Amino acid sequence: MKSYKMVLAVSVFGGLLIFSLVQFINLRTAHDPDTFDQILEYLPAEDETWEVNELPIGETEAIGAATIDVLGSDHIIHREYKKSATTITVFIVHWSAKNSTMPREIAFHSPDHCWSRTGFKRTMVNDYYLLENRSVEVKAGKYREFKSNYQTHYVLYWQMFGEEVLSFTKGDEVVPSDKTVLDDFFSGRAFKAEEQYFIRITSNVKFGQLSSNPMLNRILTSLSIVGLSVSTQRD
Repeated sequence: MKSYKMVLAVSVFGGLLIFSLVQFINLRTAHDPDTFDQILEYLPAEDETWEVNELPIGETEAIGAATIDVLGSDHIIHREYKKSATTITVFIVHWSAKNSTMPREIAFHSPDHCWSRTGFKRTMVNDYYLLENRSVEVKAGKYREFKSNYQTHYVLYWQMFGEEVLSFTKGDEVVPSDKTVLDDFFSGRAFKAEEQYFIRITSNVKFGQLSSNPMLNRILTSLSIVGLSVSTQRD
């Protein structure tokens, strides 16, 4: 009987706590305008020497719609830049400050998880990678190398909450561990209204060979709008 009362009390307390947290989250108000329109304006959409292609979100329209539903946002850019034997692909997802998606939820949509599930083999992991670039100094991101069909994909990605770069995984982890389940609450992020971004840059060339690449420079410069640059802060 005492055990039953204890379970009931814990359940009621837990339910009230969750309800209070949800209500508090719903009271968050956006204080900054969205920067996504600025990204659309400044991210290179054409170039005299590079071929620029808009890529679909999914292999089919149905997969694309499902992807938007899973991500909880339709603010997505998937763009490819090609010149000679070099290809650079940019994938950006934006969540407005009014969006209730928690940062930890977003961390499940990394290439570590999604690509590994579709047959890509992860062969290199660096959780604090500083990109060498002569024009723009950007914050450290997560660097990965994947192999698929005998081809190597060099990947660098950032998950951003406001101007803060987040990390919910480390080492061999592909998804956030159970230990991180309350990180958004303890850090206070659950109670703040901030824009969020997932930014992924992929190339068939090692990033070390792209340190002075003019197109990568333009891409990184445009992304300084969201606070990715070390020296640039959003107004």
